[in-house]
Amino acid sequence: MIDEKLIKDRKSVYGDNFECIAEAWSKLVGYKVDGAMVALMMSEMKQCRIDAIDLQLSKFPPPDVGLKLYSAREDSFTDKANYKWIANNYADYKAL
Repeated sequence: MIDEKLIKDRKSVYGDNFECIAEAWSKLVGYKVDGAMVALMMSEMKQCRIDAIDLQLSKFPPPDVGLKLYSAREDSFTDKANYKWIANNYADYKAL
């Protein structure tokens, strides 16, 4: 589920860092990375975090550590969807 208000709020608080990250990553990897690619890679990073949380939840289900992990998992799903939206709608993101 996309949370455009959250995207806009985070952009106003943190600024638009995708181009800065793209420039830094381009230097690291030796080829051009753009802001939309950064957002797509961040979305995939969130999927890796979700997978890691799912593994931990299989070991420590609620109410143990699981309650904190479940909340982090839900936040990661929101972040993943928002990053994916930014990647696929980068011009719209820039206009927010």
